[in-house]
Amino acid sequence: MGFHRCKDALDLQAERFHGRTKVFPEKNGNVSLQLRDVTLNDTGTYHVYLFYHNCKPIERTFRLTVTEKPAERNSEVKGRWIAAVIVPVLILVGIIIYYLKRRQEEENRR
Repeated sequence: MGFHRCKDALDLQAERFHGRTKVFPEKNGNVSLQLRDVTLNDTGTYHVYLFYHNCKPIERTFRLTVTEKPAERNSEVKGRWIAAVIVPVLILVGIIIYYLKRRQEEENRR
């Protein structure tokens, strides 16, 4: 990945990163790099080149490990489905019990 004046240097950047990177410079000289829409294929060792004024480019190497999303979302969806089924069933059971008791009371009155 390459950047010049805090913008993508597309001629130095692999095509698969075009439109997916953004640089956030800080006043004290630190720089943050954001890589969007990360996939498992983005796992690997990266070389980032920073060009500052007319100085020699600064190269930094880092390793990125991408993991799959946690399964929490699936359990949330599963929980919603369970609630969507159980609540109506409980309401239906309550209605049936109410009508059965009411019917029994009417028979006892006779």
